[in-house]
Amino acid sequence: MCSILFIVPQAAFAAALRSSNNVTIDSGETINDDLYVSGGTVVVNCKVNGDLIVAGGTVTINGPVRDDLLIAGGTIEAASSASIGRDALLASGNAQLSGAIGRKLQAAGGGVVIDGPVGGTARLDVNQSRFSRHISSASYCSRCSR
Repeated sequence: MCSILFIVPQAAFAAALRSSNNVTIDSGETINDDLYVSGGTVVVNCKVNGDLIVAGGTVTINGPVRDDLLIAGGTIEAASSASIGRDALLASGNAQLSGAIGRKLQAAGGGVVIDGPVGGTARLDVNQSRFSRHISSASYCSRCSR
């Protein structure tokens, strides 16, 4: 019966993995899968055709993400070119989000600045927050100001 577990095709576990003290993924690269990245400093300049999952001290996202974005980091910056196709889930000391988020945003931590539109709801459990763009339907904010 145990041999059945080993018959699962490798493709079922496919994902791109990057890990180092400093990780930079160039804009000329396209990741056609989920991308998992960890490092002290992480810079993602490329297009990700899947989910982007990052753990890092300082995280900068400059490229578009087709699906979900999940980040745990001390400082997070997502540029206006970093559009997120679906949901964004963040845990950080401070985060600045300038790109569009297609659906929901959930953030926890010290502070978050939202400069890009959020297509769905935003749920924030942060000490400080600021919105300079529209957040669609029924936003919930904990300890936040506009």
